[in-house]
Amino acid sequence: MASLKICWISDTHLDVPSELARKTFYEKIYQSQADAIFLTGDIADGLTLTHRLKELLSYCNKNIYFVLGNHDYFHREVNSVCEEVRALCQQHIKLVWMNEVDHVLLDDNVALLGVDGWADGRYGDYENSFLSLLDSRYIADYVVALQQGRDSLLKKMQWYADQDGKLLENKLNSVTDCEKIIVLTHVPPFPQSSWHHNQPSDDNALPYFASKATGDVLRNFALQHPNIQLQVYCGHSHCYQRYQATQNLIVETADAKTGEPAISDVIFLKRGFYV
Repeated sequence: MASLKICWISDTHLDVPSELARKTFYEKIYQSQADAIFLTGDIADGLTLTHRLKELLSYCNKNIYFVLGNHDYFHREVNSVCEEVRALCQQHIKLVWMNEVDHVLLDDNVALLGVDGWADGRYGDYENSFLSLLDSRYIADYVVALQQGRDSLLKKMQWYADQDGKLLENKLNSVTDCEKIIVLTHVPPFPQSSWHHNQPSDDNALPYFASKATGDVLRNFALQHPNIQLQVYCGHSHCYQRYQATQNLIVETADAKTGEPAISDVIFLKRGFYV
């Protein structure tokens, strides 16, 4: 096959920049001449999400493989956002929400799959963390949970993370005949892949900036299938980090600045391997 050129973007927060800034960003993506786009969450907020996805598609006119981040649910209920995004993807076949598909074959031996992923409070010290979770102020489901106490909020966080963890496990097990699997998710799956301001996330931040549910599934699969290479792309913590979790599992976390959307990387795929 010919080379496949992929533009990776993350944490664009397209509800923040001006129309001119958004158009400038879209033009840069278009000029990259990418064949497809990987988008690893925090696209906008719940009120503008589908509008910005349509806007991005109209400018770039490429397949957009995306997962949602926590900000994409802000000011809404989770289920209502999911229903709206499903309907949008049914109308526009080039918009592919990875939660809703088992996998996409980029090559005979390379599968793309993904889940949103949620921070689950299992890394770090949730009980004693002095940080306040923005999600508990802006995601309706979390607002209700917090009203019942921090323990209820933690259970809600873990319920969403575990649901996506099970989904990811099923998807991985469906492509064990591939040589390489690319995984898109939003929240970093390991503490080592969760940095902020060029520093590792500490025990106060980790409960909200990493997902053990996702990390455990990825590590277990990698160890059980040492001949399959896994490449994970994620976002959320706004700091680039590359972490090799096992010999065959690499996680890359995107750098980002809110209000200044940028291309995280341009990836080249040639006959099943990256260069």
